[in-house]
Amino acid sequence: LHVTDDPNERITGRLKTFISDFVVREVNNEGIPANITKIHYSVEEIDKLNGMDAPIDDLSKIPKDLSREKLVSILGQNNFQKIEELAKEINGEFTLNQEDLPETSDLKDKTLRKNIHILIRNLFEHKISSNIKNGETIEIFKKLKSNENIDIRDRQSIGRRKNEKTNKEVLRFVLQKRNLDTISAIDKICKMIRVNPKTNLIKYAGVKDRRGVTTQFCTTILDCRKVLELNKQLEPKNEKNKNEIPMLQVGNFEKYHEHYNIGCLKGNQFCLIVRNTNLTNEMVDTFKNYGFINYFGLQRFGLSSPTCLIGLALIKGDYKTAVDLALHNFNCKTSFTIKKAKEHYSLNQDATEALNILGYRTNGLEKLLFKGIERMLDKSPNSKDWLSVFQTLPRNFKSLFLHAYQSWLFNQLINFRLKKSSNKLLIGDFVITDEDYSEKKITEIKSQEAID
Repeated sequence: LHVTDDPNERITGRLKTFISDFVVREVNNEGIPANITKIHYSVEEIDKLNGMDAPIDDLSKIPKDLSREKLVSILGQNNFQKIEELAKEINGEFTLNQEDLPETSDLKDKTLRKNIHILIRNLFEHKISSNIKNGETIEIFKKLKSNENIDIRDRQSIGRRKNEKTNKEVLRFVLQKRNLDTISAIDKICKMIRVNPKTNLIKYAGVKDRRGVTTQFCTTILDCRKVLELNKQLEPKNEKNKNEIPMLQVGNFEKYHEHYNIGCLKGNQFCLIVRNTNLTNEMVDTFKNYGFINYFGLQRFGLSSPTCLIGLALIKGDYKTAVDLALHNFNCKTSFTIKKAKEHYSLNQDATEALNILGYRTNGLEKLLFKGIERMLDKSPNSKDWLSVFQTLPRNFKSLFLHAYQSWLFNQLINFRLKKSSNKLLIGDFVITDEDYSEKKITEIKSQEAID
C-alpha cells in the first residue's frame, strides 16, 4: 500500500497474528453497529419475544415448559414419565384409570379432558395420542407414523408482525463468532440446536471473515429459547477459560419486520492491529488525510480454490469447469484429507472413493459436490448434467462464487481508475459530498467545473 509520494515506500507488518487482532462489527441499515450486550433472558422476556406476552385464551398457545408443568399437575409425575418413555418407543400403549390420577383431577370434567388432549399434543406433537373413554379411563398410545416438525414457535396470530412466506414472527439478534466464517458458523449453530441448515431459518446480511472476532446481525423465525441454548452449550466449563471470547455467542434479541438477505447492511467497522510495522507519523497523517483504497481482500477469493473463476464459469453456464475448479487440488492451505480426496478425484474422476477418503467427519463444499456427482452418475453412468451437481449446494455457497467474481471485477476497475490518476478527481467519478458519511450522499462529477 502506497502512503507517500515515493512509490517504493510501502507499509510492512504482520496482520492477524492473533485472532483478536482483527475485530469487525457490522453496521445495520439504521446505522447501529452490532454489539452483544445482553445474553441472559428471563422467562417473561422470552415469552414476549416469542409473541406469548398477550393474554392466552386456551392452552394450545402456551410454551412447552408450561405445558409440561400443567400436565404433571393433572396426571401426576409418575404417569407423565410413562408418557415420556412411550414417546421414545417405536410403538406401545397403556391405560390410566381415575384412581391413578391425583385427587384434584376428575375425568368427568369436560374441560379437564379437553386440556389433557391439548397439553399432550403441545408436548409430544404427532408422537403420542390420547383417548378418554366414558370419563373413567385415559388411553395413551404411540402413533405409528411420526411427523416431527422443525421447532418454530407457536404464537398468537392477532396483532402480530409476520413474515409473509412463513407467517411467523421474525426476530433479529446479534451473532458474535471467533475463528469461524459466517457460513460455517450458521451451519454449526443449526447442528447444535438440531435444525437443518438448508431450511434458511437463520439468515444474515453479510459474510464475515474467519480469522477474527466479528459481530453481525441475523434474523430467525425460530423460538429464541432454542437459539439461546447455544450460549449454554458453549459456556466455559472451568474458571481458567472464563474470560475467553466464546467461539459462538448470541444475544440482543428483538422483534423485526422482515428476514435479512445478503446486502441488508450499511457497512462494517474494522479494528485491525498491525504488528512489527514500519509505520511513521508521516504515514499515519497520510492515512488520516487521504484514506486508502479499499480493495476486496484474499478472504473473498478463497484459499483452497479460485472462487472468482468458479463464479465466471457459473455465469457462462459452464458447470463442468466450475466443478473441476472447485475440486482441483491447488495444493493450498487446507486439510490433508481434503487435499487427498481432491487429488484422487482429479486423477481418477472417482467421486465415490473421494467420498470414502473424506469420511463422515469431514463436511463442506467438497463433500456436497462429490455426493452430487455420485447421484448424477447413479442416474446415468454417461450423464453430463453438471448443473444438477451444482444445484446440490446451498444457496449461500452458490452466491459466494458469484460475489467473488463481482469482487474481482471491482478490484480490476479500481486498478484501471488508479492508472488514470491516483490523486485527482476525473469526470465520471462519484464523490461523497456530505461530511456525514452515514448518510451516503453521493454526487457524480459531470464536468471540469465541478472538479475545479
